Amino acid sequence: MDAYQIPQPIYSPPAPPAPPPAPAPRRSILKPILLVVGMVLVLAAAALAIWYFMGSRQAKIIVEEQQVKIIDQVQNSLADCANTANPEACRQDQIERAALDYQQVEVCELLSGAQHDACVSELARASQDVRICAYIQDKEKAQVCADNIYLKSATANRQISACQSIVDAEKQNGCRTMVGQGLSPAECLAADLGAEFCDQSAVINQAAQAQDPAICQQLENEESIMECLDFVYDDPDFDGLESSLEAGLGTDPRNPDTDGDGFSDGQEVQGGYNPLGDGRL
Repeated sequence: MDAYQIPQPIYSPPAPPAPPPAPAPRRSILKPILLVVGMVLVLAAAALAIWYFMGSRQAKIIVEEQQVKIIDQVQNSLADCANTANPEACRQDQIERAALDYQQVEVCELLSGAQHDACVSELARASQDVRICAYIQDKEKAQVCADNIYLKSATANRQISACQSIVDAEKQNGCRTMVGQGLSPAECLAADLGAEFCDQSAVINQAAQAQDPAICQQLENEESIMECLDFVYDDPDFDGLESSLEAGLGTDPRNPDTDGDGFSDGQEVQGGYNPLGDGRL
């Protein structure tokens, strides 16, 4: 009889421990904050735009109301012109004065044609605002108006760069010459006018001061020599008026702008203005 064998227990390894539960995802508070901030900014921008639009519209209404009142006042004052020797001239003068007093180009709309353009031109000239020239109906006169203002700015401030805004080629060259003659050789070079132009200006200036046409012969080309001679002979200040005419007008034949208002004597005479001061010829 076989010996009894005690059955051995089958070994089973213990089960591995269960993994810990995954942590719950953290909810970010940054995203809702950014969303709220974005909405606030959008609402603020919309409110600002509405405020700006309403403010601009209100300001425009106020300006228009003021313009209507001004024009009504001017029209009421024109009644006195009926009793004058020349009602039409009185009317034009009153409207031009009102446009200057109120600095309102809309007042000139009470005139028409050449009178309207003269009114606008005078206002632009007095205020030195080139934008007003755009209201002149005659496009050629509008450009002359703008060119004259650029010329005055260039000569008054001695800024040669302002001459480049002048459309009329002859007037632009005259501007460069007028400003260049007022500059020393060093200032001329500093204004980036070029050595050739500055050398030519120095010779012309010397010839004009000495009233010696022989000095002009130092220049290289015929065009420059002729320009130089203009300063020496009949038009030494290059303002477009002969010396004999300037003597009759009482202007300085060696000063292109006798009254110092930024417009040359020739330009003022051509436009019908007094080259010795305010007003018309």
